[in-house]
Amino acid sequence: MSDPQTTDLTFGPTPGSRPRKREWAIGGFSWLLTKHMFLAVTATIGVLTSGSFIYMYVLYLTHPDAVLEPVTLVELLVMAAVLTVSLVIAAIIGGRLSHRIVNALVLIRDAAKAIAMGNFSTRVPVRSRRLGEVDDVIDHFNRMAELLENAEKELQYQNNAIAHELRTPLTVLRGRLQGMRDGVFKPTTELYDGLIGQIDHLTGILEDLRILALSNVGRLELRLEPGDMGEEVETAVAAML
Repeated sequence: MSDPQTTDLTFGPTPGSRPRKREWAIGGFSWLLTKHMFLAVTATIGVLTSGSFIYMYVLYLTHPDAVLEPVTLVELLVMAAVLTVSLVIAAIIGGRLSHRIVNALVLIRDAAKAIAMGNFSTRVPVRSRRLGEVDDVIDHFNRMAELLENAEKELQYQNNAIAHELRTPLTVLRGRLQGMRDGVFKPTTELYDGLIGQIDHLTGILEDLRILALSNVGRLELRLEPGDMGEEVETAVAAML
C-alpha cells in the first residue's frame, strides 16, 4: 500500500523551487566518461605526434642528404595550444554527454526508490529520444511500473472481493445462531440445512481460493464434469431466502 505523504516524489523542477544541482560524484559515471574521453584525445594526439617524429626519422634514414628544418619554438607552442584546446573540448563534450546520461539515471534511481517504498504510480519522464539505450531503459522501467501498479490494484480488488464473500455467510451463520440462542428461530431441520449450506458455501470459497492460488503459480489442472444448473440455482435461492 502506498503512502502519498511519504512516498510521493516529484521529478523535474517545480514552480518556485530552486533548480536541482547536477550530481558529479568522483568515481561516478560523469567522472569516468570525461576521464576516458580525456585519455582518448591525449592518446590520439600522442600517437599523431609520435608518428610525425617517426616519419621524419625514417625520411632522414632513407634520404640522408635531405635538409630537414628543426622544429621551432613557435611550432612547439602551436602544438601545445592545439593539444590543450583538444583536451578542453574533449572534457566539455564528455561532461555534457555524461550529465545527460547521469540525469536520466538519477531519475530512474529516484523512481525505483519510490516504487520500493510502495508508490507504484511513479513514472520516469521521457525528456529526450536521443539517448538510445537509456531511453529504452526508461520505457521498459515505466512499463514495469505500470504492470506493478495494475497488479497492486488487482490484489486490492481480490482482497475486497474475498472479504465480502467471506463476510456474507459468516454474518448469516452468526445471525441464525444468535437467533436460536435468543429463541427467535426454532431449531428446525430446514434451519439446520440452511446453516450447513452456509458452511458449504464457506468451504466452496476456500476451494476457489485454492484454485486461484494454483492458477497463479501455473499448476492448475482443469477436469470437466457434467453439472445440474437447476440444482445450483435452487441452492442459491435457498441461501437468499
